[in-house]
Amino acid sequence: MPYVAPISYRRSIQTLTTLAVALLLLATSKPAPAAPNSITLQSPNRQNEIRVDASPNHEAITYSVRRNAVQLIEPSVIDPILTDAGSLAKGAQIVDVREDEINETFTLPWGKTTTVANRCSRAVATLAMPSGLRWEVELRAYDDGVAFRYRIPAQPNVKEITIRDEATEFRPAASPRVLFDTLNGFVSSHEALYEHKPLAEVPTGRLIDMPILLTWPNGTAAAITEARVLNFAGMYLERPSTDDSRLRGRLSPLPTKKNLAVTAKLPLESPWRVILLADAAGKLLESNLLLCLNDPPEGDFTWAHPGKTSFHWWYGEFEDFYKPPIKPGAYFEKHKQYIDFCAAHHIAYHAVSGDGRPWYVQSNKKPGDYGAPGPDADVCTPLPELELPRILDYAKQHGVGIRLWVHWKPLSRQLEKAFTLYESWGVKGLMVDFLDRDDQEMIDFTERML
Repeated sequence: MPYVAPISYRRSIQTLTTLAVALLLLATSKPAPAAPNSITLQSPNRQNEIRVDASPNHEAITYSVRRNAVQLIEPSVIDPILTDAGSLAKGAQIVDVREDEINETFTLPWGKTTTVANRCSRAVATLAMPSGLRWEVELRAYDDGVAFRYRIPAQPNVKEITIRDEATEFRPAASPRVLFDTLNGFVSSHEALYEHKPLAEVPTGRLIDMPILLTWPNGTAAAITEARVLNFAGMYLERPSTDDSRLRGRLSPLPTKKNLAVTAKLPLESPWRVILLADAAGKLLESNLLLCLNDPPEGDFTWAHPGKTSFHWWYGEFEDFYKPPIKPGAYFEKHKQYIDFCAAHHIAYHAVSGDGRPWYVQSNKKPGDYGAPGPDADVCTPLPELELPRILDYAKQHGVGIRLWVHWKPLSRQLEKAFTLYESWGVKGLMVDFLDRDDQEMIDFTERML
């Protein structure tokens, strides 16, 4: 009779076998890699570096920038502020990182270079909030600067996002000098005087226009600006306190909702926050980085022909032209002189605005009231006494293109009709004026107009 081991013995053997297999699996398997708490990205030439860190207590997401191993931007928060949930960075954890490179070239039909090299290192970090909301930070490191933006992808149970403001910071290291201008508010012609001061003397409590230029004693220069502003609000800076070197972002609010800057369906991408970098300020002029960060154009643009233009508005005060009464035919004669000058000197365009008032019909006809169109302004009906059809015909005969000045607001009410009409008149271009805002509504109108 064969020997049969006792049940207790067989169970012991089974237990030992299971334990041995478990130990073998433990010894041969690799644990899942933990998501990093930081990402460091270097430009292809290794001169520029951007680093993103998640703080150990999940209180903040910060970035910093170095050039030639010298820190230029100290750790600064990336922090969109949602209308309902508050800070998007507080409590966020990095749960995934993807890295790759971009290496491509494209051509420009006009500009400072014929060919542009779009070459950079790229990383996308996925972040998770305690609420379950996921968002991303994309980084790029170029040889002539660095950039970052945030993205809120489509996800279950979230259809729309509203952003109140943005507390993203720029903390320049070692107190550079700053070339900047300040504004009284978000509605502005952006025609203020620039100042050149140490960072410690930049005023607090005022909006600072972008771009701004930072320069350090060794010549190193950085320009802070933005790119690809689409379906979003423009950003400004402010120095909130005299106690530190921090510059904080401010989003342009919607004109009728002062505590709301952006409302959009997902997915949503912020504009690029850009820091152009060079060893001397003049070298920044050579950069095509902003072109690389904007989307490639879509469509046929063979109709667009850059060229010099005359513009009679600049000279009206000196020519004593706008003082009434204006004799019949005098307006045409004045523009005839400009068109003749353009034709003789191979200047492609002449721009027409009016005679101290817009060229189109509106009830407000006071000289100088270009910026007050009123609800009845009609950008499709020229003032008869200004003889615009005659000016257009004379310019066409002499090979000079006419560009029309127009206020954005009445144009927005008749956009399709006006553009169709101007094309039939042979108008070659427009100067659309007095936008004076870059909140989300105005950005959207600009895109629609383009």
